[in-house]
Amino acid sequence: MYSLIQKYKLYGLKRFVRFALHELYALFFLQTIKQSFSQDKEDLLMSRLIKKQKGFYVDVGAYDPHRFSNTKHFYLKGWRGINIEPDVINYQKFVKDRPHDSNLNIGIGTREATLTFYIFFPDTLSTFSEKSAKQYQKEGFKLAKELKVPVKMLSAILNTQKQ
Repeated sequence: MYSLIQKYKLYGLKRFVRFALHELYALFFLQTIKQSFSQDKEDLLMSRLIKKQKGFYVDVGAYDPHRFSNTKHFYLKGWRGINIEPDVINYQKFVKDRPHDSNLNIGIGTREATLTFYIFFPDTLSTFSEKSAKQYQKEGFKLAKELKVPVKMLSAILNTQKQ
């Protein structure tokens, strides 16, 4: 409920109503009827292209195990994989809701490091990019907090998972 009030204050009535209608459409039509959980039905497109009953996925910047999830559709079909999410709150959702996956609370980069992760409201804007963070703030979005997050190379993660 608090999140809805924040969205109303941030966006104003018109944008808030548009957001609410989109959320209802996503929840009742896409998720319930179409079994699509991604933002723009990417999961259904990939499912049609791949046509595999079971497989393995790697979701970098996984965000949420249900909302805007590119992998939940596949998880429900028996696929398993790696979910990489730098936001500790969203990572904990994966630990709870995706027990058969490997869930990592890290970022991915070109080298190992510890970087600042900027968490915004709404959290879909969260980023490692300081430039993007400053731009979002100029546009009126609220920086909720900054976290220091370990970053690893994707190749290192994949090599570790093979063993």
